[in-house]
Amino acid sequence: MIYAMGGQRCLEVPQDWQPFQSGAVDSAICNGTTAQRWQWYIGGSIENLGGGCLDAAIMANGTQLVVYHADCGTTPTTWQIK
Repeated sequence: MIYAMGGQRCLEVPQDWQPFQSGAVDSAICNGTTAQRWQWYIGGSIENLGGGCLDAAIMANGTQLVVYHADCGTTPTTWQIK
């Protein structure tokens, strides 16, 4: 899970997200569902266990994170875990 707001909320794939589409990632109360479970891969990509890659279309503060269906190994956005 990726926690936000002091661990009170988690990044979540929207319920209406459909594979082969992109969509905005939500912040929701943590509940442990697949929509909130993410896997970080060596190389820097982050994939939701329900499918979809985490992306920030532009790398700037305040950018809306999105999830899209693709091979996460080829995602243009790579993340560092610190």
